[in-house]
Amino acid sequence: MGVKGDDGKPLKLLQHVKTRWNSVYDMMERLVKLRWPVVAVLSDRSFVKATDAKTLDMRDEHWQLMEYLLPVLQPLQIVTSLLSAKISPSSSTVYPMLMKLRTGSLAVTAIDSPAVHAFKDDLRKALTERFALDDPTTAMHPFVVASVLDPATRCLDNFGPQFRAAAYDNVRELTAASSQQPPAAAVTDTVEPPRRKEGEAGQPFCHTGLLGCPRCISVARGVRI
Repeated sequence: MGVKGDDGKPLKLLQHVKTRWNSVYDMMERLVKLRWPVVAVLSDRSFVKATDAKTLDMRDEHWQLMEYLLPVLQPLQIVTSLLSAKISPSSSTVYPMLMKLRTGSLAVTAIDSPAVHAFKDDLRKALTERFALDDPTTAMHPFVVASVLDPATRCLDNFGPQFRAAAYDNVRELTAASSQQPPAAAVTDTVEPPRRKEGEAGQPFCHTGLLGCPRCISVARGVRI
């Protein structure tokens, strides 16, 4: 009666870990997938005592609630997985994905149950407050600037017209300000020997506050390292 994964190995229950993103989603998804094996084990008195089974078993509405919440949590799981990747994450995708979550995946629909409705409202509120999505100054955030400059996200489709106009105006101002700045002075290749500590002879006093730094000694002697 065991359920096997794509690799052919039996699936096991997963535990929620506070320090791991998406662990709630992973735990609930696996539990729903293994519902009937779990129910069968809890019903077998040779494995589980009646008192323990009464504590561990869940009512049908609890199983149903998890099934309703999984489609709501899945987009969050996808977004956090993309943003926590080591190679491909881009700052230009952060706010577009957040706005897509708020206006799309977390939008309330007519078929939502009262519990799912309240859950979506809480998630939207948390995202809005955490990332200041309704704050006009967010249009000047460096990640939003990156979104405007990225050809894949520059349309800002899921943003309101006022936010979009403010983001574009901010990039125009930054571009105009950078074009008016004088060119940076050329950096010379000379290195000034470090000064010795007053009243001290012998080894030069290093810029790091240590005596006898090989780099400072070599520079003081006119040797490049």
